[in-house]
Amino acid sequence: MSLRPHDPEQSALSLRGPDPIPATQLLDTWQEAAGQHPLHRALTLLRLGEPDLPLDAAATLPLGERDRRLFTLRERLSGGVFDAVAGCVACGESMELGFTAADLLSSIPKVTPDALIEHGDLELRLRPPSTLDAMRAAAMPSRAAARALLLECCVSGTGEPLPDGLIARVEARLEEIDPLADIRLDVQCPACGHRGDAPFDVGAYLWAEIDARARMLLRDVDTLARTYGWAEADILAMDPRRRQAYLAFQDAP
Repeated sequence: MSLRPHDPEQSALSLRGPDPIPATQLLDTWQEAAGQHPLHRALTLLRLGEPDLPLDAAATLPLGERDRRLFTLRERLSGGVFDAVAGCVACGESMELGFTAADLLSSIPKVTPDALIEHGDLELRLRPPSTLDAMRAAAMPSRAAARALLLECCVSGTGEPLPDGLIARVEARLEEIDPLADIRLDVQCPACGHRGDAPFDVGAYLWAEIDARARMLLRDVDTLARTYGWAEADILAMDPRRRQAYLAFQDAP
C-alpha cells in the first residue's frame, strides 16, 4: 500500500502560504515536470526550492538528503502536516493517516556519507545511492541487473563482483547509512485490523499537490481571461487575494 494526499486539491490550496512561490514559477516547474520520470521529476521539484543548485549536483545527492530537502520545500510551501490516505491490501478499505515532517524526520537518522565493511582481505567503502544511480538502475532490463548496478555504483574496493555471502550484508549496511531513502510507515486498517507498512514518497506527494495547484491556477486564468480579456502573465502577476476576489464575482448571484 502506498500513501497519497487525502485531497490533492484541498491540500494544494495551502501552496499559497506560508512562503508562497510566484504563480508563474510554479506553472513553469509544473510544465517541465509533468512529462518526466518520477526520479527526474524529484530533481525538478528540488530545484524549485533551490534554483541555484546545479542539476548535476542535485542528481548526485544521496536519495535521503534529496528527500530531506523536499520535506523542507514542502514545509516552506504549505507547512509540515501531512494528511495521507492508502488502500488496505487486505480489504480495500481506505485508511487515513496524519503525521508531521518534524516527527517523521526526528525518528530517522541523517545520511552517513560513507561506511566501511571488512571482509577477509577486502575493505569495501560504501556510499549511499543517489538519484543518478537510481536512474541508471531503472534503465536496466531486470531487477537483478538493477540490483547489481546499484551495488557496483555504491561499493568500491573490489575489482570483481561481490561474493554472494557478502551481498546481503552490504545491502543492509546501505539501508543503514541512508534510512531516509526508503521511508515506510507502520499502518493498521481500522476496518479489518490488517497491519503493514506503507512506503511514503515525499516527491510523489509534493508533486500531487503541485499538479493540483497548477491546474487550479490554469482554471483561474481561463475564467478571468474569458471574462475580462486579461493576459495570462497579468493574471498570474496579481496578488492571490486580489485574483480570488475577482473570481468570487463569477460565483456571485
